[in-house]
Amino acid sequence: MGKKVWYRWTPLIEIYNPVWLVTRAAPGHTMELLIFRYSEFEKLYNCSYDISLIPVEKRINHADGFMMIGLSALFVVIYIPTLIVMCKHMSKTAYKLMFIIGFADATTLTMMLPFGLTSLTGVVFCSYPKSFYVNGCLAEGLWIFSTEMSSVLTLYRCLELAKLVNSNPSTARVADWFFKEKRYLIWISISLLHSILCTSFGTPLVYSPIYGTYAPNPHAGYIEDIDLRFSNLHSKVYTMALLSVGIGLFIAFVYLMISLRKGHSNGPSPQVLAAEKKALVQAVIITSCFAITIIYWEVVFNGVFNTVPRIATFIGMTMSVCGSGLPGLLYVCMNKTVSDSVLKLLRIKRETKRTTVVSLVKNMS
Repeated sequence: MGKKVWYRWTPLIEIYNPVWLVTRAAPGHTMELLIFRYSEFEKLYNCSYDISLIPVEKRINHADGFMMIGLSALFVVIYIPTLIVMCKHMSKTAYKLMFIIGFADATTLTMMLPFGLTSLTGVVFCSYPKSFYVNGCLAEGLWIFSTEMSSVLTLYRCLELAKLVNSNPSTARVADWFFKEKRYLIWISISLLHSILCTSFGTPLVYSPIYGTYAPNPHAGYIEDIDLRFSNLHSKVYTMALLSVGIGLFIAFVYLMISLRKGHSNGPSPQVLAAEKKALVQAVIITSCFAITIIYWEVVFNGVFNTVPRIATFIGMTMSVCGSGLPGLLYVCMNKTVSDSVLKLLRIKRETKRTTVVSLVKNMS
């Protein structure tokens, strides 16, 4: 009785309790349900209906399939040499974090490849329920881990910029408190633990080729989740918290970049200016893609993805794939250390500007 009264009169404590958000806020159909309570899993995820109720031609969407397979394969190919060269720079904290994020993103993209095939063939959840379910659990856990670690990397870069902008010893002490020596392992452990909890006790997102998106309801298109059996408060609160943190870190990063530029007495050198522009472009692209993806997932978690225009879900899913793949592409294109190392690994010589100009003059004459 006392417990019921406590829950009745302390709703805010429940909502802001992270353990409650992962366990009580989730409706209970999780990875542990598949492993330890299979009878309960069958009740929630049973396929008592005939999948042919929706003709296979209506379950096929070539645009979704080719987008997922094409982009995922492209980004994975880019990540392979990028991760290899990052291993050579693991003495720096930033590269350790970049490697971990890149590995998680590459794994997520690899798991998206088979679902591109489902959009091309019309295979749905009830064709291979366990495969869809496990993939959804793991993909969501990897995405959570990667997103949180990206925020940690942005925080690290902000603190490093703050040390350059402000020479006050207290600034350096704050930065060291967060990332001194091997303290980055604490952040990795926290993010990893949270992603494991969400994978084990959170509602998985199952890919639906009918709508071309991941969805909490595995029967989307056949049986609508009217009584919200697959709703998860944790996911809704979490995505909005991620959006707030991401935008806040982006604003802090831009402010510090501007402050650093003003701090140059004679103006920044061309090399420094070019590096600052590249860093700012990376931040704008990644943050924009991140914000669109988060808003899209908020639509998915609220179960209204089937009421928005089809082009909106296509754009949202494209941004989701790009959110995992673009960092690797930006590292290769805009990070001189990574790009030089990748070219060296692939035995490709970078032509200097002078060589390029001379060759153009020769071709014109």
